[in-house]
Amino acid sequence: MQLCKFEMCGKILERRIATGKNHQTDKTACAVWRRRFLQSISVYTLQLKFLRVLRFWQRRGAKSERVRSEYVTHKRPTYSAQGDCRKNNSTEVAKPKLYCSLNHNTNSGGNMKITQIQFANYRNLKTQTVTPCDGLNVFVGDNAQGKTNLVESVYLCCIGKSPRTDKDKDLICWGQQKARVKVTYLCRYGEGEIEIDLTLGARKKVTVNGVPVAKTGDLMGYLNCIYFSPNEIRIISQSPAERRRFLDIDLCQTDKNYFYSLVRYNKALAQRNNALKQARDLDGAKDAAFCWDKIIAEEGARIVYKRRRFCAKLAPLAKQAHEKLCDGKETLEMDYVSGISGENLQQLTKNFSAALEENLIKDFQLRHTSVGCQRDDVSLKINGVDVRSFGSQGQLRTTALSLKLAELSLFRETIGEYPVLILDDVLSELDADRQKRLLNFHEDLQILLTSATDVSQKLLAEKRKIFAIADGVCTEKK
Repeated sequence: MQLCKFEMCGKILERRIATGKNHQTDKTACAVWRRRFLQSISVYTLQLKFLRVLRFWQRRGAKSERVRSEYVTHKRPTYSAQGDCRKNNSTEVAKPKLYCSLNHNTNSGGNMKITQIQFANYRNLKTQTVTPCDGLNVFVGDNAQGKTNLVESVYLCCIGKSPRTDKDKDLICWGQQKARVKVTYLCRYGEGEIEIDLTLGARKKVTVNGVPVAKTGDLMGYLNCIYFSPNEIRIISQSPAERRRFLDIDLCQTDKNYFYSLVRYNKALAQRNNALKQARDLDGAKDAAFCWDKIIAEEGARIVYKRRRFCAKLAPLAKQAHEKLCDGKETLEMDYVSGISGENLQQLTKNFSAALEENLIKDFQLRHTSVGCQRDDVSLKINGVDVRSFGSQGQLRTTALSLKLAELSLFRETIGEYPVLILDDVLSELDADRQKRLLNFHEDLQILLTSATDVSQKLLAEKRKIFAIADGVCTEKK
């Protein structure tokens, strides 16, 4: 059946080629058929690649048997109006272990918790296991002892990437060839574990509940964390790319489709920019850009639509959090600023395509795409004044913290539970009142806090654990 489809596709291509040759006198018609031919070629190539992959897996019978053995039998859960997961006596179905191997030890608190952290040869940390409590966990130690490395390992298992470096080899201890991090967590659906193995000269291996994960997007959403450090002030003070990164990380954790749209958009954008650089004239640039404009417009419209909707939900929460931190003295305003307008997804796609076509001459001169969601920004104002241009250092820190606290509330509304809050040496940047408000944001929220000095007993909650870190060894204080 697939070969018949390819034969039909080949005949259609031959007919289009012949039609293009018969209209050589009409340059407009010839150009139209040429563009349609290029579009058909791309679809035909994708179909051939899919067929090769399908035949490869059919030949690998032993591999298929091993993959089928990874399936387990479970009962499909049902969800109430409040979002609770409850047992259902429906027909048992088979699903991959990746999505259903969670234990039945459910989290009654309704918030995500980390129950165990294991690491070996990760930066300067010694091979050991740390067991945090459900509430406040304070890691105290001098500088360069491994506090930040410990909480960084947790965030690595959250999004598959370190917040401090893009090179995985930097995460391996000096003089070692391999490193490993394993985090066991408890969410409202049960217990799970994420393990990441790092090897010099090889790609990192990620497993969720014992099943390998091929793509980073498949890791998103299992363990949700909010990471805040003094460097996060760059969200407010630096370029729009930092604010777009802030939105992308949150949206990728709550919406895997957004992650894949972002990946496809970036790949198509890179191909379009490369084609513009290699084009010799404007006609060549038009033909090259035509192959990518449709993908860029469709995926870019989805990205703009979801970013705008996310900011609309986050803005009132950030305003409320900022008022609490400032005792109502300041009002924070947040808005998503995009060069693509439209009320719905269809209008955004149409306007995106029109903007790409209108700016093609400019793009050819600049040799890169000048319009799109890669140039959008987030406007942040305090009492109507741009905080990036006129805000003090204290206002910048408070605004960044307000956004992080708003993330917690938004995660609660979106996925039904609070994520884990990671605070890396941020108390030194806040006064005593704001420290207390931050650590007592929610009584059932798990917090991983690092500090170079002992935390005041007045700020510590009832459910707490204090750990001392020295030379990469973490020990609990009694």
